[in-house]
This record gives sequence, C-alpha cells and structure tokens, in this order.
Amino acid sequence: MTFISGCSCIITGILLIQVAVFCVYPTFIYIIGGIALCTWCGACAITLSLFLNRIVSIGFRDYADVVEKPMAYITMVLSVVYMFYISFFTTPACFYSLIMAWPSDPLSEKEPSDEPSNYIFIQCCIICFFNSCTAIFYNVLAFITPSPAILVFGQLCWSINHGCPALIYVTLNDTIRREFKKLVFRISTNKVEEGTSSAAEKTTTAVSRI
Repeated sequence: MTFISGCSCIITGILLIQVAVFCVYPTFIYIIGGIALCTWCGACAITLSLFLNRIVSIGFRDYADVVEKPMAYITMVLSVVYMFYISFFTTPACFYSLIMAWPSDPLSEKEPSDEPSNYIFIQCCIICFFNSCTAIFYNVLAFITPSPAILVFGQLCWSINHGCPALIYVTLNDTIRREFKKLVFRISTNKVEEGTSSAAEKTTTAVSRI
C-alpha cells in the first residue's frame, strides 16, 4: 500500500508536472504501472479475504478457532498468486497526463470520438439517476417516514424509472430510433437502399463483363 500511495501521489505528480505520456518514459511507466496495478489488486484481494474471515468469525463462532488460521494462510497464498497473475498476464496501467490517470491504454496516439461516448454517458446517467433515487428512497422508507415532498419525489422516481428507459433509447440511441421509425411510421433509411442498389449495379456490370 505504501508503494501504491507513492505511485498515486509522488510519481503521478512528477509525471503530471512534466505533462508526460507513455512515449516519454515507456520503460519506467510500464514497470511502475505494472507494479502499481498488481499491488493494488493484491490489496483488494487481501481486503476481501479479511472481510470473509470476519464473516466466518461472526457466523461460525464454534469453528472459528479451527477455521480462521488455515483460512488466513490460504487467502494470503491466493492473494499472492493473484498478484503474480496480474503482473504477468494482464496489461499494466500506463500514465496519461491528459486525463491525470493510469488507464490500461496509453491513448497518446488516439483521438477519441466524443459524440458516441457522450450519448452513452447521458443515457446511463439518466437511467441510473432515477434508479438510484428509487432505491435510496425505499431503503430510507424502511427506517423513517420522510416528508410528503420526499414521498412524492420517490413515487415519481419509481414511475419514471419504469418508463424512461424506452423513451431514452428511442430518443438517444440511433439504432433503436431507426428501427422504431421503420416499425411504427414505416420509414426506412435510404442509406441501406442506396448501398444495396449500388452493390447490385456493380454485380450486374461485373457479370456482363464476364
């Protein structure tokens, strides 16, 4: 965890000041990114094993003395094996100063297309917002009775949560919107027809030449 903190704070800060990308220090960033990723995954695995160990201690108190010690050694070995697997068989994290993060792809040579990503992000945000609000509302309702305004808001989120996905997909998803127009309004796209006719003309010309 100390190395992860050093990588995420000190090394990241130095690389960010230099506006560095993977191509600037490829070997250094590759090695540091691989070590940071494997130690991070190992820390997550150890945290999960600690959680399972606590569950065994609380849920099976009669067998805790017998199970805890072997389980601790087994989880430690599995965590180390998992770290080695991450080190040698997965893509390491590579620093990219533009997004101030360590993604698996350096992204230094690519120009991402923002429009499809923005549409997907908007769809997910709208759907997840109402879904999360509904979940939070009903979890809170199990313990306290909120004010009437919160009750109305929770009911609206519940209703919108079941109806908004279809509207969102029809308005923001190009494929679903095109198929919806074809199904309801009998409107077909000209691109497919033009492509089919041009392909047929090329085929006919080729056959006539033969």
